[in-house]
Amino acid sequence: MALNLNDGVDVSPTQNTLHQTNNPQAIKRPRGPAADRCRVERITMPTRLEALERDSDGLADAALVPAILQEPAWVLSGMNNMAIDGLETLAVWMPDDTPTGDQTLVGLVTVRSAPWQWGMPAGPLRSAVHHHVFDGTPLLHHRHGQEALTALFRQVRSPFLLESVPDGDPFGTVLEASARASHRRIEEFDTFSRGVFTCDRSAEDYLKDTHSRNRRNKFRRWRKQLRGEGTLELQALEIGETLEPWMAQFLTLEAKGWKGRNGTAIACTASDTAFFRYALAKLHGQGRLMFWRLMRDGEPVAMLYGMRHRRHVSFGKITYDEDHARQTPGALMLLDVMDWTYGRGDIDFMDACGRPGNHMIDALWKERLTVSDWLISAPDRSSAAFGAQCKAESARRALRSTAKKVYHNVKALTRKGD
Repeated sequence: MALNLNDGVDVSPTQNTLHQTNNPQAIKRPRGPAADRCRVERITMPTRLEALERDSDGLADAALVPAILQEPAWVLSGMNNMAIDGLETLAVWMPDDTPTGDQTLVGLVTVRSAPWQWGMPAGPLRSAVHHHVFDGTPLLHHRHGQEALTALFRQVRSPFLLESVPDGDPFGTVLEASARASHRRIEEFDTFSRGVFTCDRSAEDYLKDTHSRNRRNKFRRWRKQLRGEGTLELQALEIGETLEPWMAQFLTLEAKGWKGRNGTAIACTASDTAFFRYALAKLHGQGRLMFWRLMRDGEPVAMLYGMRHRRHVSFGKITYDEDHARQTPGALMLLDVMDWTYGRGDIDFMDACGRPGNHMIDALWKERLTVSDWLISAPDRSSAAFGAQCKAESARRALRSTAKKVYHNVKALTRKGD
């Protein structure tokens, strides 16, 4: 059921207009309440986004919730290497109360336009979520997040579809308040939960608290089998260490498995490979790339990378050697990573950022983060009109799900026939 957030709220309409410019100082700043004084800039040129990296770093340090995939390092890789139509970054600027007239970046969200949706020639602005970007949470300032999102909703008149964003506080509260203040309605779709880990104990203590003795014994047995007569150790990429060998090993290991056979491994396409190398090199240069590998006799049997924001780590992709699948090297590596982060003491939280059905991580990590997709109406959309859009969106999702099932069933039958 759609939420009507406009009842009993008296908000004067803003006279602000949307600006698209490469010069943030060229716009006369509106006066009045904080949200009305903000300015939204639409960015489609990589050079402009590169110029915002220092501002973006300041915003990331003051973020309401971590939103690493909205930062230039990741977005620029998409702009430069992926053929994504209608990709743009919306930046929200708030004027400082100083005589110099400086501006502070208080919001960033990357979206893509939908050329046709719900039987209409212009769909919503959607989170730029794809197989390298798995979280559409806007990057918002922790003190000015509501003003930033309200300004965005007032100045950009399109409906929005924010995908894979966290439910509840603090972002959910800001989203509802901003929709209410901008006379928009919202509806939630496709809620699911993904595994997370609070780094407050060792892997052994965690397993004792959350898994049966039988399950713990299986992990010990698998580790012994995987080690065999050789060595088994976790290695972590150090700041300043050469990154190229790690990336090459990851690409080779992933392409060796089922993703390579299906043509979905990163190394299978030049654009995916370029995206991967650019984004990871950028993060490594900033000292924010986390990269681990489980080595068996000097060869990787599992690898994982993640992105760090202060004391929070968001996982990227994981891969493992299928020759040792019976010993679950991916799960064994995760247990070692849990010990590694607990021993360091400077990381509080790890988010697997998994899709629905990530059985390995969901089975290992019992803590959950609930995420949803949110459809936000255009301003002042009637309940009946928005209800029709919600029904059309539900039908679109059901049709897409059915098409995926048919595709995978046909593909499975084709493999059996071969």
